[in-house]
Amino acid sequence: MKLVLVSNYLSPYQESLSKEFINQYGDSYKFIATTPFNEKRLKVGYEDKNQSFFVLRAYETPEAMQEAIKLIDESECVIVGGVPVSVVSSRLKQGKITFMYSERFFKGPMLKDIVRFFKYSLYSGGRSSARNLHSKFCLLCTGAFTAWDYNTCGLFRGKAYRWGYFPEVKHYDDIDGLISRKKKASILWAGRFLDWKHPDTAVMLAKNLRDMGLDFQLKIIGAGEMQDTLVGMIEAMNLEKYVKITTGGGGIESRIAHRDGEG
Repeated sequence: MKLVLVSNYLSPYQESLSKEFINQYGDSYKFIATTPFNEKRLKVGYEDKNQSFFVLRAYETPEAMQEAIKLIDESECVIVGGVPVSVVSSRLKQGKITFMYSERFFKGPMLKDIVRFFKYSLYSGGRSSARNLHSKFCLLCTGAFTAWDYNTCGLFRGKAYRWGYFPEVKHYDDIDGLISRKKKASILWAGRFLDWKHPDTAVMLAKNLRDMGLDFQLKIIGAGEMQDTLVGMIEAMNLEKYVKITTGGGGIESRIAHRDGEG
């Protein structure tokens, strides 16, 4: 196998990237999924991309797991991300070409960043290979500050490269017609409910628009540790009429909708 990409499950971004790899390498490319597709994302309408023909679902059977291990060890090049680096430890010992893709990890607050600094400074997953300027273990950066974060911890210096996905670009012949079909004054925020993604900023935007006397609807789609915080903000600022949250399970949306007479 020329190229193997290993991650927890196949995302829409990785699907587009994988299709381009297939154009380049054909059957010599394989995506290895280590976990089933995220259940919460399925509930909000995502398609289970792990069912794609080029995906090896290592989690399904012991035989599939053994095949995945064999591919990781023997392939010409492996890209890994979203899973522990230990899955490529055998390759690193053999000095084979291996890339790890990552976004930045210093995202605040400060105390968490300090913990992350010590964690990555003592980085055990391929630490010697990441520190070795001459090893074939390199970093693919999915963000502008990723290289700085790792370099600060002494990792991947001189071995960090720009990296991105290549999602399909849709072209519309009639943009004005497309916009005319949209619901007026509608706003959508979608993502994980994490502090460093700032879903609370969308709620504050809604408050400012409401205070300006504007009539609009904000729909927030996602799930995460800030769910209760967002609900509390919406209720405290009396934004139930303007903001709806969808998490897939319906729990939070039901709480908000019920107070607005929709539940």
